[in-house]
Amino acid sequence: MKIDYIIPTLYRPTLSRTIASIQRENTEHNLLVCGTKDSASENRNESLSKVKDSDWIVFLDDDDYLLKGHSKELDKDFDIVILRMKQADKIIPTPKDRVLKQGNVGINFALKTSFYLKNKFLFDDKGHEEDWRFLVKVFEKTTKIKVTNKIYYIAPEIYHLKASK
Repeated sequence: MKIDYIIPTLYRPTLSRTIASIQRENTEHNLLVCGTKDSASENRNESLSKVKDSDWIVFLDDDDYLLKGHSKELDKDFDIVILRMKQADKIIPTPKDRVLKQGNVGINFALKTSFYLKNKFLFDDKGHEEDWRFLVKVFEKTTKIKVTNKIYYIAPEIYHLKASK
C-alpha cells in the first residue's frame, strides 16, 4: 500500500515531529508538504493536484502527528476513513457519536485515492472549518465511511492560524 500524506505547513518546529510520525509507520509513502500558498486550503489543493498513483491520501496538519498503526485502518472496502482524534483534551468523534457532524470531526481523515480521482474534491477558502465543508462534499458521494475505534490522530495544541515565532 502506498499513501500520500498531505501536510499544509507554516514551517513550525512541530513539522519534524509530524514527518517522523509518518516515517515510523514504515509504509511506502509520498510526503506532499506545501507552504507556498496563502491558506491551508490552497496548500492542500496544491498537494491534491500531485496525487496520482497512491492507494490512500491522508491529511495531516504540521502541528499534529499520527500514532503507529493508522495505515492498517485504511480498509479497501471504504472510500473514507476517519482517524479518531485526540484534540487537546477531547476525543473527536467521541465513541458515542453515531453521526458525523460539524465540530466532531476535523482534518483527521483519509480518502481512497481512486475515489478522490473520480470526484476531484477541493477545499474551499472560506476560512475556519474548511475541512468540514470538504467532508460534506465527500459525504454526498459515498456512504462507505469508517470511523476507527482507536485514536490515531493527535492534535496536542490547537494552533490552526498561528505561525511559529
